[in-house]
Amino acid sequence: MIRLLFTGFFILTGAIISNLFARKIQLKTWYDFLQGILESLSFWNRVSFKDLVWLFFYLSFPFVIKCTIREFYLKKYLNMTSTVSYLGDLRTNATHLASKNNFITDAPIDNQGKGDGFSPTDAVATALASCLLTIMGIKGNYMQIDLAGTTTSVTKVMGVEPRRITEIIIDITFLKNFTTKTQNQL
Repeated sequence: MIRLLFTGFFILTGAIISNLFARKIQLKTWYDFLQGILESLSFWNRVSFKDLVWLFFYLSFPFVIKCTIREFYLKKYLNMTSTVSYLGDLRTNATHLASKNNFITDAPIDNQGKGDGFSPTDAVATALASCLLTIMGIKGNYMQIDLAGTTTSVTKVMGVEPRRITEIIIDITFLKNFTTKTQNQL
């Protein structure tokens, strides 16, 4: 959805700038071109070689550049991180783009699946705990505290009608003894 939004934004912005520039240097715009074709065939008599070069080369070249820049922008700044493929039988394969690591999710037994791996909702709850430990690790580095060996226990509570995650409970177990103040800072 966001990708489509950015694509539309870049195309529209490029078209507006190109049309304004064409008007300024007194060349035909795509709007003029399309309107002229609809009005009559005599339009072709009013189109110069310079207009055709402008419409079909100079306008298409920046469009190609814009698309290339847009792709670079989307990959670099929106941090597209993964792709997910549906394998059938309520299973997916998620691939991390940078490392090419992957994992498979499987629907749980109580929801028509085989339960052979993390369910998608298990992955959400587990990712939250992983994110929590990573943020704590960053803070621990800042505080010069080694958190290696710290673990979490994750409990995901599911609701019904509609089936959804209603609560995620994360219990943190520190390998080392920290003061309550340090634990709260982490």
